[in-house]
Amino acid sequence: MWIVGEATAGMTVSLTGCRFLNDQANGGAASVGTGKGGHGEGGAIFLDPESSAGLVFTASNTTFKHNSASGGTGGRGGSGLGGAIFILEEGSSSAVVQLETDTFNSDTATGGNGLNGTLTGAIAGEDGGFGQGGAVFIDAGEAAGPTFSFSTVTFSNCSATGGIGGTGVAGAVGGTGGEADGGALYYTADFAASPTLNVTTCTFTSNIAQGGTGAAGGDGVASGNGGAGGTGGAGGTGGAGQGGAVCADFQECAGGVDTFTADSVQANKAIAGNGGAGGSGTEGGAGGEGANAAGGGLNISDSQFVAGTQVTIAQSSIGNNTAESGNGGAGGFGSDGGGQGGNGGFSAQGGGLYLQGTSATWTLDGDSIAMNHTIGGNGGAGGNGVVGGGNGGNSGGAGGGGIFVALLTLDISSSTVISNSAVDGQAGTGGLGFSGSGSTGMVIASQGGGIFKDIATVNLTNSTLANNQADKFPDTN
Repeated sequence: MWIVGEATAGMTVSLTGCRFLNDQANGGAASVGTGKGGHGEGGAIFLDPESSAGLVFTASNTTFKHNSASGGTGGRGGSGLGGAIFILEEGSSSAVVQLETDTFNSDTATGGNGLNGTLTGAIAGEDGGFGQGGAVFIDAGEAAGPTFSFSTVTFSNCSATGGIGGTGVAGAVGGTGGEADGGALYYTADFAASPTLNVTTCTFTSNIAQGGTGAAGGDGVASGNGGAGGTGGAGGTGGAGQGGAVCADFQECAGGVDTFTADSVQANKAIAGNGGAGGSGTEGGAGGEGANAAGGGLNISDSQFVAGTQVTIAQSSIGNNTAESGNGGAGGFGSDGGGQGGNGGFSAQGGGLYLQGTSATWTLDGDSIAMNHTIGGNGGAGGNGVVGGGNGGNSGGAGGGGIFVALLTLDISSSTVISNSAVDGQAGTGGLGFSGSGSTGMVIASQGGGIFKDIATVNLTNSTLANNQADKFPDTN
């Protein structure tokens, strides 16, 4: 269904008791050398109010199941945006979008894969596309006063997945995995004026934002005089995973407000992509870095240019969510020396909540933050070498098993932050070589099992912070 407001005033669209099943929006694939893959936007519904005034869109008692938006393969994979619903506000004024007592189940937004390198063209692998909003994607554009409301809506088993990077050839680097944001809901306030997001009595269960895997680097090639093969290409970096249930970005809006009230956010995951393996050669290529993960449940952030944002999360249960950074790729084999193993994703942050603002004061009131986890990625193994083995990669760090808060003041009242954990990854082992093996990487200690503060202030009032686990500062740093 395609709905365009154009220059209308007071347009109303209402859906009641409808079923949208197995609908698809697929971006076109690009051939080798012909550019990016096409975007897939809104598997079931594409809504663009354009320059309309006072448009009202309502969907109630409606089911969205097994719908998908998929980006096409390309020189960069196309983006998959909004598996069921895609909303682009552009320059509208006073638009209202209301979803009430709806169900989203197993809807998917998937980025297209990057093209492999080729000996007759670009030898480096291309990057995977983004997957954003497994069920719903919203871009407030440059709208004035838009309101987006979700009331008693259920999101389950929805996914946003980044595309896989393309493999490099002839000693070139592998492509980067695509980013994944918002396993159920992705929202960007963009450049809007006074945008409002209200999420009330909604349920988010078992949704996932899965970053794409970085691709392998190409094997080195022999020099023109028939000498030994060249250096192997480095593996591509994995794609970030952000907001297993919801990823909400204030971007550069003015006066944005996000409110979550009496919601249940359970068993969602933000999983970052693994780095690709290094190619083989005289010197083995380095393994790609694992990517970062942020916000197993909710990821809410703004940019340094935004002003006057407000976030309130009240009477909500946020539990059993996970943010896990990607593993580093293995170093490639070298006839002289093996490649360095890639480091695990630098950080896994905010198993339950990832909150990053700019000199703002945000609020948690009457919430339960329990049994959430951050898990650091493993370092990649060093490559074997005839002469010497490569060093193993370092593990990824983990912080804020319950809550990660950065660059803002967070007031927490009448809430519990209990039994959350931050767990570090394992270091990569060194590769083997006749003249010596590579060293094992370092393990980065986890910190702040309950709350991790990064240039932030947290004020606790009538709240419990206890029984959290981490290598350092089990409850908070």
